[in-house]
Amino acid sequence: MLKKSFLFILLIITSLSVTYSQDDGLYVFVTLWGGEGKRPGQFRLPQGITIDSSENVYVSDTWNNRIQKFDSSGKFLNEWGSTGSGDGQFKKPCGLAMDREGFLYVADRDNYRIQKFTSSGAFVTKWGSFGRKNGQFDFPYCLSVDSEGYVYVVNTYNNDSIQKFSSSGIFTARIGSRGTGDGQFTGSFGITLDSKGYIYIVEKDNHRVQKLDKDGKFVTKWGSYGSDDGQFISPRGISTDTSGNIYVLDNGNYRIEKFTDEGKFIGKWGKIGSGQGEFQAGMIGIAIFSDTSVYIVEYENERVQKFIPKK
Repeated sequence: MLKKSFLFILLIITSLSVTYSQDDGLYVFVTLWGGEGKRPGQFRLPQGITIDSSENVYVSDTWNNRIQKFDSSGKFLNEWGSTGSGDGQFKKPCGLAMDREGFLYVADRDNYRIQKFTSSGAFVTKWGSFGRKNGQFDFPYCLSVDSEGYVYVVNTYNNDSIQKFSSSGIFTARIGSRGTGDGQFTGSFGITLDSKGYIYIVEKDNHRVQKLDKDGKFVTKWGSYGSDDGQFISPRGISTDTSGNIYVLDNGNYRIEKFTDEGKFIGKWGKIGSGQGEFQAGMIGIAIFSDTSVYIVEYENERVQKFIPKK
């Protein structure tokens, strides 16, 4: 009886190991920086990340109500922002996006607006207010910019949809609605666009990725609830590389999954923990520089990790 009990416990441990060790060795750890605090280089529950053409890294330090800028090794360069509703102030900044001209867009969540800055933090413009009409938000969480400079903002709750704006904040279109059908969204926590203009949305509550064309028409989808390759548990971030591959932060499985632009599974890496190359369930933002570097911002571990492809 004792032997059977031991084998049963061993089976459970093995099963847990399979579930939470999700590393194909696709990417390798390079460095990390951060830690809880208010000093430069520290974070309090950070939720957004993006990269400029020089591979400088911008992080929305959400609970410190500021933006921090680093070089590609994690060296602190600059910061701006404070708590408030004035120009250049924030109330829980979340998603970040950089356009080709080097302007930074910030989803200023609890101010229900988007703010635009230069790469050094100088305020340029803002738009948005509380509400559910065109050009209004009630939970602007993430955003992305296409090659023509149009800004796509995801309103995550209640008003689950994408709004499209010019670079100066002029409303041009609304895409999608709340639901589980094709072209509908529930709990959308990530958006990215590829070089061809296709839009990819990751949905935390629907456990899937949807691909739309530049006009917002449904193209395809992939994913379902689970821990197998190509499945997700509450995914919360998405990005694309210059080759068009799609990367998804699979939060509940503590891993990153990589796909082709049609949803074919390529590989995965990561496992649960707080060590190098490990993740908690608070993976929120992902940014990719060319095809060479992947940066992940972690809400719960309060840090940024950098990875490169395994040679």
